[in-house]
Amino acid sequence: AAAPHAEPADPREWSTGALVAAAREGDVTAFRVLVDRYYARSLRFARNMGLDAQDAEEAVQDALVRVHGALGRFAPGAAFEPWLFRILANRCRSALVRRRWWRKAAVADADELLAQLPARWGAEPDDVARGRLTACAELQRLLPEKIAT
Repeated sequence: AAAPHAEPADPREWSTGALVAAAREGDVTAFRVLVDRYYARSLRFARNMGLDAQDAEEAVQDALVRVHGALGRFAPGAAFEPWLFRILANRCRSALVRRRWWRKAAVADADELLAQLPARWGAEPDDVARGRLTACAELQRLLPEKIAT
């Protein structure tokens, strides 16, 4: 006799709970279907948290790796989606902190460069103009694109 709540043969048609249960048991296809099911929403969520496309992609991938590694500790029958998005939110926050740290480091490098500029420039107006152009080029190299523009 068939189980009263048997899932369809195609895992893409399975409920999220059935996919999580199968993934917990090591079913790679079930986890791949979960990834396919939640990837686009996760990416939108990460972008809405303030990440650029590259950082959002990295945060989503990192969250999915963490979810996969923690499936054995996931409570059977618990809601998967809030758990996934809580992990993703934490990864997004970490990415935002990391981005702020890099920005501060780039600004510190830029401040150091600016402090050195008067010593690099001569007294002649052409030397000052060349120094300013060099400084602008160096600042654009040091600072992230969003800050430099």
